[in-house]
Amino acid sequence: MLGWHWLAWGEGCASPVLSDAELASTCLGALADALGLTAVQPPTAQRAERGIVAVVLLAESHAAIHTDVQAGMLFVDVFSCRSFDVEQALAVVRAHYGPTAVHHELTSRGRGDG
Repeated sequence: MLGWHWLAWGEGCASPVLSDAELASTCLGALADALGLTAVQPPTAQRAERGIVAVVLLAESHAAIHTDVQAGMLFVDVFSCRSFDVEQALAVVRAHYGPTAVHHELTSRGRGDG
């Protein structure tokens, strides 16, 4: 197996937090720290057409955040060659963005995935 791919999407986030590039960078840094993953450079974030896009390159792979201000939604993607605590990841996302609902899925990637 190559690794674990965690996708999460949050609904009902407030527009100010979804528009905050610094918050997205801070959240990615906190996510890496909480999951015991190693950032090889600081997270970067910038404004995009509908919100913010942020990414951090990890020694174990990567993590990204995309926001959609108009829809009040947040999308988080973590790929890691090491396993990590999904409940801890959810706690970090909730603490930074305060979504009213969070949905997520964890998938193994690599051999046998078709």
